[in-house]
Amino acid sequence: MDSSGSERAVVLEGADDSLPAAVTEAEEPVLNGSQVLVTRRGQHQHFERSGGTEYVDGQLLPVYRWSYSTAIAE
Repeated sequence: MDSSGSERAVVLEGADDSLPAAVTEAEEPVLNGSQVLVTRRGQHQHFERSGGTEYVDGQLLPVYRWSYSTAIAE
């Protein structure tokens, strides 16, 4: 939850089908300025802010486009 009490969410584009189209903070994306990091299937999926927005369930959300993935170091 952000300071206003509403849940932060983003729209993800260009990822494989294992990622939902929209993720919320509860699903643990790491929001870092213009980037989002989502962990799936032993990898970090990196997304860059596209500058666009999209309505999802009545909310205007920022759109992030898949950029690259990296393996999780152990």
